[in-house]
Amino acid sequence: MKNRLINSLLFCSMLSILACQQANKATQDNQMDSDSTKSTAMEQIDKKSASPIIFERSKVQGEKDTLSFEVPRACAVHITLATETASSNIRINQLVKPDGQTDGPFGKTLTDSLTETGTYQLVIAESLMAENPYTGPYTLRIELK
Repeated sequence: MKNRLINSLLFCSMLSILACQQANKATQDNQMDSDSTKSTAMEQIDKKSASPIIFERSKVQGEKDTLSFEVPRACAVHITLATETASSNIRINQLVKPDGQTDGPFGKTLTDSLTETGTYQLVIAESLMAENPYTGPYTLRIELK
């Protein structure tokens, strides 16, 4: 009876040790999966930033359009606003940074360095100093480099 009790205790101890080892291995595997997921997500962001962000909208006279885009890391940006007619009275009025600071007005193109990460906004509207406010379709192309 005494030997059975000792054998049972040894068996339970061995099972406990094996269970702890498997739990440690599972934790390590999860950490590795988490790290590879983070790296894959960053690679996707980097790949995504290589392709342009394109907004196709229709401008209503007298209204401002606010378009948002995410910047995952500091980078250079080139933004182009295109309409059917090159002389259309529409422009990039403001660039709103994640910290709330604004810059502008700009014309139909903007090249800048974006040093903050987060959500940037572009305000698209006509110039109040020019005649014939624009109404119609436009395309905004954002390239992060």
